[in-house]
Amino acid sequence: MQFNNMLQEICHASAMKAAVAMSKFLKTPLKIDIKPIKVENIQNIELPNHFNESTVGLYVPIDSGIKGGSSMLSSKKSALATCDLMLSRAVGFTNEITEVEESALKEFANIVLGNFLTPFSHSLLIASLMHRPATYEHDTSAAIIKHIRSMLSNTIGENSVLNIAFAYEHDNVKGDINIVLDEKKIHSLLQKMMALTNG
Repeated sequence: MQFNNMLQEICHASAMKAAVAMSKFLKTPLKIDIKPIKVENIQNIELPNHFNESTVGLYVPIDSGIKGGSSMLSSKKSALATCDLMLSRAVGFTNEITEVEESALKEFANIVLGNFLTPFSHSLLIASLMHRPATYEHDTSAAIIKHIRSMLSNTIGENSVLNIAFAYEHDNVKGDINIVLDEKKIHSLLQKMMALTNG
């Protein structure tokens, strides 16, 4: 129970740091809904499904002391509205995602994860957690989710994972972020941290 409470606090604080960075990057306040963290198998983690909507997915691999990955999923409509904000355009100006918009969305995903991982790693008393550049995907929600699960399985293996999820929203801009990490490695780091802090 103590582990779970401590982990919830660390994840909540790190998600809030990421949310502040998102708001600054988009130059607009965002409503954030942080979900309770869950420990489960990769195939069972709950990823947001936009069903028949055209979906944009951004995936950032975490290949560091703790393995994992971060996904950012939104409808294409929301992704276009996000580009309007990022590129200082009038509302509704962006009507397609070219290389410019794709690059901006990737940078957005990188900033979100980077701002989450910094306080997260410091809380676990490790120097840093590195991530690779984001990849972009535009497909059905089901196809993107299947691909995300495959990439997570290749990175983490069959270990149980920690699923840190939060949603963001402002007018037409809304989406879901899931940060998935190797739970066994985090559990081990928490044990070491508690042993150090308890003397």
